[in-house]
Amino acid sequence: MKKILFTFVLTMLSAQVVDAASGSYAGVSAGQSRLSSDACDGLPISCDFSDTGWKIFVGYQATKNFGLEVSFIDFGEFTATGPGGTATIEFSGFSFVGTGTVPVSERFGLFGKVGLLGWDSEAHLSGIWLGEDDGTELTYGVGATVKVTEHVDIRVEWEQFADLDEDDMRLLSAGVVLSF
Repeated sequence: MKKILFTFVLTMLSAQVVDAASGSYAGVSAGQSRLSSDACDGLPISCDFSDTGWKIFVGYQATKNFGLEVSFIDFGEFTATGPGGTATIEFSGFSFVGTGTVPVSERFGLFGKVGLLGWDSEAHLSGIWLGEDDGTELTYGVGATVKVTEHVDIRVEWEQFADLDEDDMRLLSAGVVLSF
């Protein structure tokens, strides 16, 4: 996974340098991820289905209203603790989305996105590897950007990732975007 991430970042950064005059951007954001699951309902266990999530992303704004974006997202680790130990599951993935932007003013804009997330998960019980799973699911979200300088924006967004291992994931994040 680390080799894939490294290759992804280098490829995207190289593409950004070549296409710097075309509305390209890159950024990083972090916030709270929350797994929506009923796995602990009715059981004598304690569950924590929220963690710090983060992502790195690159995109291309083809027009003032439409663009494309690719992200690597680490949703964090979620736990369930009971008499048999602590079970953990970690989620991460790559998303590819189309974006729609509505410039509200010269410095403020709203956006929406829809696309696909290719995800991986890995589960452990008290440190012992239990298995892994993966899939491709729908993702969508909304957000807002504020232009700080000519090339720096602050971004806040909410994203929904549908049906990851039969549960939904949400990420509320804030970050910095660099325009090229």
